Amino acid sequence: MPAVKRLNIMGWRGINHSYALVNQFQLLSLRKNSDIEIVHSDRPFASPAWNESANSSGLLAEDVAWLKSIPQGENDGTFDWRYQIYSPNEYLPPVGREASLVFMVTELGIDPSEEQTKNLLAAANRGELKIVTPSQWSKSCLMKSGFTDGAIKVIPHAASLDYFHPIDQEEIKSARQNLSIADSDIVLLNISSPFWNKGCDVLITGFARALEKNKDLLLIIKEQKNLYNLDSQQAIHQSLKDHNIDSGPVLSRVRVIQDNLNLQQLRTLYNISDWYVSPYRAEGFNLPVCEALVCGTPAIVTEGGATDDFVGVSAGFKIQSNPMEQLDPNGKPIYYREPSQAHLTEILSSLKRHQTITPIIDSNFNSWDHAAQQLINAFQA
Repeated sequence: MPAVKRLNIMGWRGINHSYALVNQFQLLSLRKNSDIEIVHSDRPFASPAWNESANSSGLLAEDVAWLKSIPQGENDGTFDWRYQIYSPNEYLPPVGREASLVFMVTELGIDPSEEQTKNLLAAANRGELKIVTPSQWSKSCLMKSGFTDGAIKVIPHAASLDYFHPIDQEEIKSARQNLSIADSDIVLLNISSPFWNKGCDVLITGFARALEKNKDLLLIIKEQKNLYNLDSQQAIHQSLKDHNIDSGPVLSRVRVIQDNLNLQQLRTLYNISDWYVSPYRAEGFNLPVCEALVCGTPAIVTEGGATDDFVGVSAGFKIQSNPMEQLDPNGKPIYYREPSQAHLTEILSSLKRHQTITPIIDSNFNSWDHAAQQLINAFQA
């Protein structure tokens, strides 16, 4: 019998921020391994306003109960492994014999001159710890900032089939009727906040122009205002104004969902949608795209970015894009893909209804067990 390994996970749990969701799903998979004893060290949330009540994870009650039952622990030199998954990233010197992994993800690139990043970079490059990131895009951005290839391990995210999967056509029909969605409506879904890198402006403008030809298009935006306090309605109006587009016809075909949804409700939202649309400029992974594909909903995404890792040719459309690099207001280089507005409009203009049947993604991305095993492998390497 192998010796039981003591694992100290330092991170977030209990809320619906992407870091916390990734951590919670990985924990739920790691618990299946009887050779690991898990202890959790809760780290302060990036915002003092975040809490389990306002920002619930949406997980099933039994999973929430198990996650809460994980004992708290601190670095006392008795752990074999340590995994940090919170933000901002923090360099912690090794304690005792432990092997360390640090989850680090970037959309646009990082500032290698920032003190903690500088320390992490030096520690990773000398082999003291290993950086875990979810996509080749994020890895490439980290390497441009000085991390060596051998210092980074790509461990992709996933969408659990326990939570996300296709539902039958009768259930889809009923759910669409409850939301007053007509049989002829071609439903587009986007789940994000109006950050520049998410491409909300590209989405709204492309949708507005395509609507002139394809009158059955209906756009649903599930925003995350309760996390980031950014108003998608305001961003939509601004995008239309910036491009001199008459807002009346467009706004009548756009719905913004502000309520916090549990993951079962989110699964229904993916399933009633015909297409998931994400014309992003930069993403670290783009988990909602993965969840949509597992539900059998095809995706329209920017080509060349993080979703290239898991969006195949049969999973939807790739929006033509150009690689870009520029300096941010602080003089730091940022890297992104600029999606073609014209190509997105062309794609949306010719869309038809899509019938959900089966997941349209590689099996490595429909279970967090694969990610959990890769974490274990990274500790043992």
